[in-house]
Amino acid sequence: MRIRFSLLFMAGWIFLVSTARQQEQSSMSVMMREMFNYLKSQRAKAIKNKKPEKVPLHFYRLSSTEVTAGKKLSQDHDRMEKEMLEALRSWEQASAGRSAEAYQLLISRCIACHEEECPGPLIYLQELREF
Repeated sequence: MRIRFSLLFMAGWIFLVSTARQQEQSSMSVMMREMFNYLKSQRAKAIKNKKPEKVPLHFYRLSSTEVTAGKKLSQDHDRMEKEMLEALRSWEQASAGRSAEAYQLLISRCIACHEEECPGPLIYLQELREF
């Protein structure tokens, strides 16, 4: 499992680096990568049902980020963003013993949005959900 996750992570990193070279990164794509890295770092706490670390405050300002040039967000984006931010707050406030459930909900919200908006990260988000 670790080898599979490592290989997927490396493939994703190579994809992200090559994509970044091809186009200027939007502030939303930068924040999405930061969120993914944060969630990846918190996965072990969620698995052990331990209290999560603080969420970086700028994650709550997702709506102020700019999307990639030429990208048009779906009509459901605002609703999905609101649901994800509520799940993020629930994760941050989760007590020990409830963090696994809150983490799973947060990852599910991320997946739901990426199924509609930008499917590239789905495989990596699904890996975070598996435990």
